[in-house]
Amino acid sequence: MVIILTAITFTACGSDDDSESGGNGSGVNGYYISGNLYTNADFRNDVVWEYMRYDKEQSEFWGNSAPTYTLFDSNGMFSPVSSKGELFWLRNKIEVIRVDANFFYSYSGVNIYKLGASGTIGMELLYKFDAGEYGILGFYGYNDDIYAYTRDGNKLIVDVGDGKNTNTFLITEGGLILSGGGSYTKYNPNTTY
Repeated sequence: MVIILTAITFTACGSDDDSESGGNGSGVNGYYISGNLYTNADFRNDVVWEYMRYDKEQSEFWGNSAPTYTLFDSNGMFSPVSSKGELFWLRNKIEVIRVDANFFYSYSGVNIYKLGASGTIGMELLYKFDAGEYGILGFYGYNDDIYAYTRDGNKLIVDVGDGKNTNTFLITEGGLILSGGGSYTKYNPNTTY
């Protein structure tokens, strides 16, 4: 009887953690995006609306007609240019990190592209969102920043590469919180938000 109860206990505990983490028992494996999930409203408010507002103000100030826009460059990257030739530099609004059984990945070069665009060759599709009339767009980036980490209870301690300094992330139900920094929401990279 004791052997049967012990076996049931180990099976129950292992399967709960494994199903959450994809099978390795860590419970934290997956992708995380800075702040909240990025949606069509964020795209409109933070990106499209901001540069259209700016250009409209400039046109009104100079007494010109409203300009037209090219939203994507020839490689499919979101890179709005007005009919006056002004390129609107847009700071990336998100950071993406990924945790697996052994490493912590931080992505660089993250930008918005049309899905499968020529400019995304060699990059990883990190996050998809529905941009309304602009279609489904994706954040693409390179996973060239790879760090070792250890887990201490409900914390991930990430060695930032020099063997001396670390970043500590508190593991929460919905994601990770960087000590002294921002929060990261766990998401499914196969879902279109």
